[in-house]
Amino acid sequence: FPPISTKLSEGLHDGRIRILFNHSLSSLPQYKENFDNFVKVTEALRAQYNFNFDVSILNPEDKLTKFEIPSWFKVIKSSTLEEYAKAISEHNTSITAFNYRGMWSMSLADLILSNYNILFLSHSGYKEMLSEDSYSHCDSLSMIASNMRKLLVTPQYFREQNQKNFDDFNSKYSL
Repeated sequence: FPPISTKLSEGLHDGRIRILFNHSLSSLPQYKENFDNFVKVTEALRAQYNFNFDVSILNPEDKLTKFEIPSWFKVIKSSTLEEYAKAISEHNTSITAFNYRGMWSMSLADLILSNYNILFLSHSGYKEMLSEDSYSHCDSLSMIASNMRKLLVTPQYFREQNQKNFDDFNSKYSL
């Protein structure tokens, strides 16, 4: 599959972190848990460190009624590929906090190919997506929060690591 983008938009190199929740807001319990974990991590970072970052949620299926959305989150309706690609191009970071033993995440693959800062719980299909030495692999929510804090403090390190993730993923899975 072709990448949506092979590099971040030039306008995103201003040092501001823009976090995108790039998953369906499904009524399945594991999706609700993923969203709740995402909220916990971003709220903890905001409360503890007072970092300057934006958080957006893609909502292609318009299922927000099942979720409590913090007032400082921006909701983006993305029902077309063009809207989805635009939303991805306007952000640079994502957290995947699924805690169940699931399969591959196409939304995570899209973000890897878009050169995102990505942090995810390392198990099942997620574990296969990138080399085990990637900074993206996290053993717990607290490790995700810790790595996100490092990202907010030292973004240059993560830009370098993102290229490594991109190259690793492409070498494994490109057609």
